[in-house]
Amino acid sequence: MTKELLLPHSFKKIGWVILIPTLLLGVLMLIDGFNGYPTYLMPAQGTACYETLCSATTGRALNNIALVGICIGGIFVACSRERIEDEMIPRIRLNALLTAVLEQEGVCEIGENIAVPPATFNAIYLLRHAAVHYQKEGIAVRHLCDWACFLERHGHEIDRQLFHKALADYRLDRFEALMTAAAVRYLGTEVPEPACDAGMLERFMREIYAMRPMPTRTLPKLYFKLFSPIHNRWRLRRVLRTSPWRYYYDTIRAQWNERFTLFR
Repeated sequence: MTKELLLPHSFKKIGWVILIPTLLLGVLMLIDGFNGYPTYLMPAQGTACYETLCSATTGRALNNIALVGICIGGIFVACSRERIEDEMIPRIRLNALLTAVLEQEGVCEIGENIAVPPATFNAIYLLRHAAVHYQKEGIAVRHLCDWACFLERHGHEIDRQLFHKALADYRLDRFEALMTAAAVRYLGTEVPEPACDAGMLERFMREIYAMRPMPTRTLPKLYFKLFSPIHNRWRLRRVLRTSPWRYYYDTIRAQWNERFTLFR
């Protein structure tokens, strides 16, 4: 919920003024079964006030006042800006909204009522995504942490035969072995450690720790993307088992399909 869609902060005070008395009235009426004015608060019989409060018109009016007042007051309180809007406030609002929607729809567990991709697909997608970054500018510790957390949570759900066949087709088997071995050895992931070259693993981790961010200016960014694979040819040849010329061919083809991606 962005600031543009929120009411001014002054509406929060108006909302509390409306919400508190109507909520109190609603609780008193709820105890009596929503049958108009609470019978235990009725004045003595025979008075004009008693006759007015016992009428059906008054009962319907009080019911509507309580319901509409609670709704309007709650909207004003919930949808008004805070006095100081920081980064945490929108996140709290979003979490509350998602929780309310999921509870309303009756969705308790992901996978029962929501279709999600299988673990094998997610594993291949994570590795492919990390490999694209690896061949261009390298990967950061967060990519390794993502893979380690995924293996820890969903590693037993992966169809190993299909997974390794896809890795062989994409030439990602060495990259997967390095990622998994690094997750086991350096992050403590409790999965079987695959066999891989110790020297390659040490160089792999050294590059992750020493990774520098991509330049923000256009020309340095273009230079970095074009010549980084040449400076790190071992990534392409030994880890991903492809040639630098194949990398440039794929880059030109992607540039043709989606223009100006080199400058992003």
